[in-house]
Amino acid sequence: MNIIKIFLVISNGLMALLATLIFFLKYKIRFLDWLMINTCTPSVAIFIYAVLTGNKIVMGVASALMFFYGILSLFIFSWQGKHIFPQIGHLLMIAGASYILFEIAREGEFISFLIGVIMGIIIIIPFGIYQARYLRIHREVIEKLKDPKFERIILGK
Repeated sequence: MNIIKIFLVISNGLMALLATLIFFLKYKIRFLDWLMINTCTPSVAIFIYAVLTGNKIVMGVASALMFFYGILSLFIFSWQGKHIFPQIGHLLMIAGASYILFEIAREGEFISFLIGVIMGIIIIIPFGIYQARYLRIHREVIEKLKDPKFERIILGK
């Protein structure tokens, strides 16, 4: 395993674990609330599995999820105070997805990867619709984060 791969797996894994602990221990949210507000952690879990197994289809799924949620989060969450740390996690997600792209380009296994990307997009669209609806109905989940920018974007405050 090369050093970049090890770094990205460990750093993304630690950020996802820390985020999960914060959501459950500090904010005391339920599992479904966590899944709706912290989609990044399941995306990172898929990334870690994909990179460690080398499964090109799963790498495609992970790339779609990591790029989508990593980049989107950079724009919907604040870059101030306690929100800087999660933004570092979002940047690591983008780095992880970029690493996968470089690996695919180096190995040349594009078809399996593209099948995975399409699967990832198929996951993102209905899930994103449900997620947005859920968070508008369960406003208290968003309000626990105390991120005015996120509240304004998602809740229209």
